[in-house]
Amino acid sequence: QTREAVHVQPFVSKLFEGVDSFQFQGGAVCGAVLLGGERIFLHPPVATRDVELEVWLSHVDDLIYSVVREGLREAVESRQSIQGDESTEWLFERPQQFSVTAVHLHWTVEIETILSPGSGFPPKLALASYTERFGKQTARFISLRGSATSVAQEAATASLVVLSLHHRDVVGRLVQAGVTSLSDFEWQAAFRYCWDPSSDPDQPYDLSLSCLHGLLPYGYEAYGAHHRLLVTPLTERCRTALLGALLLGLGGAVCGPAGTGKTQLIKDLSVAAARACMIFNCAVGFETLVVTNLLR
Repeated sequence: QTREAVHVQPFVSKLFEGVDSFQFQGGAVCGAVLLGGERIFLHPPVATRDVELEVWLSHVDDLIYSVVREGLREAVESRQSIQGDESTEWLFERPQQFSVTAVHLHWTVEIETILSPGSGFPPKLALASYTERFGKQTARFISLRGSATSVAQEAATASLVVLSLHHRDVVGRLVQAGVTSLSDFEWQAAFRYCWDPSSDPDQPYDLSLSCLHGLLPYGYEAYGAHHRLLVTPLTERCRTALLGALLLGLGGAVCGPAGTGKTQLIKDLSVAAARACMIFNCAVGFETLVVTNLLR
């Protein structure tokens, strides 16, 4: 059955983290439907006729990576070209992953501009003034939920509201701590994106997650529409510790009672980093051979 590419459809969501199905046209994969119904188009289409399954799936994987990377670059440039926060139409013109990431990155750029030595304004006053924008911004994102016409748009607006509230809390801590420099600990400990528009073809990462002087390259995994986890002080500490462990090549174990969001925290971190997340239950009957097969 692997000779017929369409027979792969029931297993696509297991092979790709945020892809629900492929779009076929003329014996080639021309696009992918993400979770939530969003679509991305693959150019050029990947031929499947008379091609081994592993070969064309690998080509599709590489092409999705390139599409996500290019889509993020375009979304970031689009957000940077907009003056102020009034325009929201652009948010629904692209997949949620691109819009939400661009908003988060733009916030990082604005805060770093305020804290830079050449900003021209005292950082304390500029940050205090900046906090006044969050009430209006959050209200705009909430009002967008009424105009959402799809599952993906509803998830995007919900994620933007959560992100806006988190950014408000971070800026509030910066003001309370009297942060005046980019090197201050409160800002370095913040979970943020860094954008490096490098033209070096040998450097595939333009986007990275930054926390405590460490940089985790963005994985460019297509994730589709996801509701982001509400960030509390406890989840933020756990996320910072786990990201620090990843940067050091170590592992981490989140402990706590059942149903408190430990798995959701890991899944949300994987969405933020656009990296595949594999979840399995280590029950009593789990043997080392089963784990070995999963990690191959």
